[in-house]
Amino acid sequence: MKVLISTMALTVASACKPASEAKPPLEAKEVKERSTEAKPPLEAKEVKESSAEAKPPLEGKKSSAEAKPHFEVKEVRPSKFQVSEGGGKDEALIAECAKWKLTKEQARRFFQISNSYKENPYSEFYQLPCSIEGVVQAEGRTWEFTINAGATAVWRSGKEVRYFGCSAPACEPLVLMMPDGMEP
Repeated sequence: MKVLISTMALTVASACKPASEAKPPLEAKEVKERSTEAKPPLEAKEVKESSAEAKPPLEGKKSSAEAKPHFEVKEVRPSKFQVSEGGGKDEALIAECAKWKLTKEQARRFFQISNSYKENPYSEFYQLPCSIEGVVQAEGRTWEFTINAGATAVWRSGKEVRYFGCSAPACEPLVLMMPDGMEP
């Protein structure tokens, strides 16, 4: 089954970007061509431990190979769809969001293979109105996390915020839409 994300959903997604970085929305036909077949959520044991080579780090981000603190995913909540002000409802995207699930192991794997960023990597990833939230324990602290269906994530603890993005092929079964260079 092909996933079809309408122009409206991508308009909502690009509305989250600063005007200087926003790309024109793709036509529904173009998104369908870029989409892959919908995959059921993987069981934790199915997530491959060896990932394909990620793209080399760009300025402002750290490679996923760099030392990351030891962490444990404590909780993963169900996915949720956020309707933005003035945004319409894309029934296909709402349905895909409702089906999107991650186990604790899958959330852990997402963070392991993601790159960390000094700032939110809006310009490199799609921002979808669908996310999964949860709790991570790292460095003796509790962090709230949000994984966006467009392959970005945020950890928050007190006033500290950490940003992540995953363009490694191993992230594809863990999110709804992978980055594609943001080329129309």
